Amino acid sequence: MILQPRGHGNVVPGCERYEAIAEWQKAAVLARDYELATKLGRAYAETDLARAACEWARRNLEQTSEKARRGEYVPAVEYARAWVRIGDSEQAFCWLEKACSERNVFSLLLNSDPLYDNLRADERFERIRERVGFGTS
Repeated sequence: MILQPRGHGNVVPGCERYEAIAEWQKAAVLARDYELATKLGRAYAETDLARAACEWARRNLEQTSEKARRGEYVPAVEYARAWVRIGDSEQAFCWLEKACSERNVFSLLLNSDPLYDNLRADERFERIRERVGFGTS
């Protein structure tokens, strides 16, 4: 089961920290992932949204990889989004390049999704925008 908390899967700076971490923790408990729930509880206690988002993304990446190992289709953008949340822009760009060749909603959201804000200043992001048809900014 890939964890997707209600309304807080795409945490961005400035969102309600306690609420986001609490939702993630609830989702982890429901998925019986008590190790993650404990880590999120610590982050909640410390109001450390960045650490909580990173823990969440790492677990999601593990689950996504497991799904792919079982032969299930996993869009490349799922990996890219996890790496963005973890803060690894090199891996994020690698997976965004792969996502460009897939036909899904990824390209429609590229320009507006705040998750990608930290990547926008990088020239590779502009190349990806051009590749999916947004032209130059």
